[in-house]
Amino acid sequence: MKSRKFLRYLNILAIISLLAAAGFVNYHINDLNSEARKKLYNDGFKVTKIYINKLEFLDVEEIIDALDFQNGDPILDLDLVSNQQRLKANFWIEEVSIKMTLPNIIKINIIEKKPEFIYSDKHKFFVLDGRGKILKQIDEDGLKRFAGFVVVVGKNARLFVPNLLDFIKEDKEVYSYISLISWVSERRWNVVFVNDMLLKLPQQNPGKAWLKFLELNERLDFFGNHIKSIDLRVKDRLFIELDLDYPINQKIIEEVG
Repeated sequence: MKSRKFLRYLNILAIISLLAAAGFVNYHINDLNSEARKKLYNDGFKVTKIYINKLEFLDVEEIIDALDFQNGDPILDLDLVSNQQRLKANFWIEEVSIKMTLPNIIKINIIEKKPEFIYSDKHKFFVLDGRGKILKQIDEDGLKRFAGFVVVVGKNARLFVPNLLDFIKEDKEVYSYISLISWVSERRWNVVFVNDMLLKLPQQNPGKAWLKFLELNERLDFFGNHIKSIDLRVKDRLFIELDLDYPINQKIIEEVG
């Protein structure tokens, strides 16, 4: 008798698994009467495990809280498509899939949208993607999570982030030295590096000027010297302001003079 019940259970599991794989569970579960539902629930068809792939920036707890189900809920009553849409609408997610492994497991796979910059505007901070789209607003504590990201400031700066991204990551090592990029007078970029050196880029062809800066850096090692600013705003001209607090720079000035 127990063997028959066990086989019957396996048959039910196999049928429901096929329906789940075909995406039919949410449609056909309504055909089960309350007794059948109760029996399946008692036989273990309930959510007891929720697995989420490793996330780099999103908070797992936030994802779990956004779902309209939790551990202990009848697994066959879940609307997986609705929950996928729910997550994608509320978080910076590129793609998300939610699948059930009967009788009790939910697996969530998320591909995060890629953050590129932190945007500062009127003492508020936002995570931007490469298109300048705001992914999430963060507070000062949240900044710690994005400590290695370049900060972009300036009125309407985020609208011009796509153009900036076209050239600013040309050299990964130099990019890693950038701390802040400022959109000046809504027409051109200033770049501030971690050593407080300021680079002024022109309004026209900033990408070309950036490549010139990279080329000059190979020869002059800007980061190995004490330089206050480099001005490339005038075509075919280079203006360098040395930090006179350093004796070696003062000596250079005296020799040039």
